[in-house]
Amino acid sequence: MNKRLVVVLALGGALSACRSPEPEPPPADHPMEAPAPWARSPAMTPEPVPAPTKPAEPAKPAPDAPKSAAAPAKPSPVVATPTTTVEKPAPVPSAPESKRAMDAAGQNWSMHTGDVGFAFDVDAATKRAAEGNRVLMLYFTTPTCGACRELAGTAFKDARVVAKAKSFEPVLVDLRQAGGLVEKYGVAVTPTIVYVAPGGKAVAITIDVVSADEALADMDSALAATARPAEPK
Repeated sequence: MNKRLVVVLALGGALSACRSPEPEPPPADHPMEAPAPWARSPAMTPEPVPAPTKPAEPAKPAPDAPKSAAAPAKPSPVVATPTTTVEKPAPVPSAPESKRAMDAAGQNWSMHTGDVGFAFDVDAATKRAAEGNRVLMLYFTTPTCGACRELAGTAFKDARVVAKAKSFEPVLVDLRQAGGLVEKYGVAVTPTIVYVAPGGKAVAITIDVVSADEALADMDSALAATARPAEPK
């Protein structure tokens, strides 16, 4: 063996014997103020400690904005639709102007009179008949008389009867309020028409519903009974 090689080996063994063994790491639960040198990795670098910061203050709620009253909704404009107004002609009365549909008590008799111009004040009609020497035409009826309405819609609508009635003083008599006249002229049913001369005597009577011709015949009889006799030539 080469002497140089022997010397080198001998020196290496001596150096190995003189090298102190590396200390063992302490157990994990051993308190250490600083990390042991052996616990650091050669490539490890300490992390910087962040500077203490103040805790963020909680955000204050924003003050409520003043509530503004909601403006009332503007109504949508209404567009008026032009309309055509048709004027109705005034009703033409078919009876004389003296005709009234209601009596003093407010009872409506329009369904009982037809086109004949009956008055409703018996005393006033009697006075006019006496002053004008005319025959009083007393028409007895009641508000519920169906036959009277039938008579009003037939004979009292006939133009001949309406024209002939102008020769009399026609007056409607409510049977419920004419006890004295009912007894005087023996009225038992409605409709009843009593023709009374200026002196107060009944000269003709029409009972129940009659035709226009029958009504005209009774009117003629009443006028004939009260006519003045012709003076001899």
